Amino acid sequence: MRDSTCFAVRKPTAALLIGFSLGACVAAPTAPMATSPIEPGDFVITQESPAARHAAKSRTAGSAIFLLKASGKIETLAVPPAVSGPRGIREDKDGSLIFADALGSAIGRIMRDGTLKTVFRGAPLAQPKDIALDRDGGYVIADFPAFTSSSGAKVLKLSSEGKMSVLYSGAPLVWPHGIAVDGSGNYVIADHSCCVYRLTRAGQITLVAQGGPLVAPQDIKIDSDGTYIATDIGLVVDPRTGLVDPSRSRNPGKLLRITPDGQVHVLARVPMARFRAVAPANEGGFLVIEMMGNTVYRYAAGGGPPSVVYQGAPLSQPSGIVQVR
Repeated sequence: MRDSTCFAVRKPTAALLIGFSLGACVAAPTAPMATSPIEPGDFVITQESPAARHAAKSRTAGSAIFLLKASGKIETLAVPPAVSGPRGIREDKDGSLIFADALGSAIGRIMRDGTLKTVFRGAPLAQPKDIALDRDGGYVIADFPAFTSSSGAKVLKLSSEGKMSVLYSGAPLVWPHGIAVDGSGNYVIADHSCCVYRLTRAGQITLVAQGGPLVAPQDIKIDSDGTYIATDIGLVVDPRTGLVDPSRSRNPGKLLRITPDGQVHVLARVPMARFRAVAPANEGGFLVIEMMGNTVYRYAAGGGPPSVVYQGAPLSQPSGIVQVR
């Protein structure tokens, strides 16, 4: 089935360097609304599409959450106004899925029957980019509203009782995109501006890694051995304008393994790719969202050539993924 939303056509031009092409506008394929329950082995994919928003001049265009069944069938769980720019997503302890709805300034929950619920909406949330389960039953959230030097970067805490508080704000954080909780209860943050940081529960922040091969860390998870698995999208943003600088964004997409003491190892490096999100795969290894090719890859724990889990419509710049346990 198709809707009338306008999406940019992907073209092999320099425009890909800034994350989307400004080509002609075409009808966007969509998937049927979900009728299947969410089951172990299924994938739930969030989508926040800069290309769709630009083409349609709409804040919510291209926003969606999809259910990719283990069989390969794909269905739609949510579209606007139910979601507005959904990003990071995790499986909660009760089997439901918790996600950051960036442009809705909200945290949402998806039940196993596909029902959506709003967990929290409004201030102090601005544009939550990612969410992780904290060790005490609550959640931690990476949040910033704009790609500017005064970004309003924050790490927030949502308690299990629904109370929201600010754990940390300001420098050195600039654009915190991804967040995870390590085995000691520290918060590990992928900051698009340059770096990976570690924030203690007491509010002390330290730099873990900076500089090559890191360019623009996007998402981060903790592997079973305690190392950090991160994606690097390769897009360099000018803080004066909030826009991607094409001349400095000719970087490959990368999948990285980072040790807690800051050693960075490249698991995969793909020219012109835009690696946006990473999540553990149930069978081992990692799932990676490549936003420009609308592809879900599976990489082995040691890297190497990936396998394709899914590619193509209805995905259009997907932003997050979780495989249900």
